[in-house]
Amino acid sequence: MISSRYAAASSAMYKSDNNHSNIMKRYVQYLLSALLVCSPLSLMAQEEEVDAAQSDDVELWTGIEMEKKLSKKLSVGLEGEMRSRSNASEFDRFSLSPSVEYKILKHLKASVGGSVIAMNNPAKDKYRSDNTLKWHRDSYWAPRYRGYAALTGDVDLGRWNISLRERYQVTYRPESSTERYYYLRDGRFNYSEEDVSESKTTQVLRSRLLASYDIRHCPIAPFAGAEITNDISDFALDKIRYTVGADWKVNKSNTVSLVYIYQDVKADDGEDDVNSHIISISYKHKF
Repeated sequence: MISSRYAAASSAMYKSDNNHSNIMKRYVQYLLSALLVCSPLSLMAQEEEVDAAQSDDVELWTGIEMEKKLSKKLSVGLEGEMRSRSNASEFDRFSLSPSVEYKILKHLKASVGGSVIAMNNPAKDKYRSDNTLKWHRDSYWAPRYRGYAALTGDVDLGRWNISLRERYQVTYRPESSTERYYYLRDGRFNYSEEDVSESKTTQVLRSRLLASYDIRHCPIAPFAGAEITNDISDFALDKIRYTVGADWKVNKSNTVSLVYIYQDVKADDGEDDVNSHIISISYKHKF
């Protein structure tokens, strides 16, 4: 009698889990369809093209992340990151990013977080029509503050895992200033004036599609994906990042990631991003 009741209860639980799994698979399929539909729309909506003559840069990104699980569904994290640019020869930014993640269902999670960013604004030169230097501005550091809210759904297809993340992100850039130096046509210094960058707030929607593969009895998990960033104000395509890489699970608590990213910039959003080949190396520890 007890055995039959236990079997019935187990069967009901199994059916419930299957129902949740089927619901999540349909949910992720809807999200994937929406991304595929929106991507061409955003491509058609773009208005500003980046200077095609600009050569691709090479960047190096490094990061360390710590994650603490507070319960079965709730976890907190803290990530520090350094980025370099100009063929990895100079610092681009340093950032510190706290986050909170909540697992709503087995295949659906929500997260919120933010970043405090020290940004190294690049040096700039302006030339006259006769190719003589008109003015020069040195690089300078300035802060930026960022917040986000995200929803991530995924589905298991055999040993494959397909995930879609939608992230709303807002970035505030306070007013900053430095000196701009003007030169005569013969190259002699003429005068200087203050170069002011006004405060600015940008809002974007970042849509990331990622596929990873679980190799049987192997600690390395390869993955590939793409992320589209759209400016919410006019739904103009900002940039696309294509990604391929692998996570190496050293043990239960430690993971090392090596990633190649190609950044294809579609519009000038004031962030000084350029088309780039990026190597990203990061380490994650779970408590």
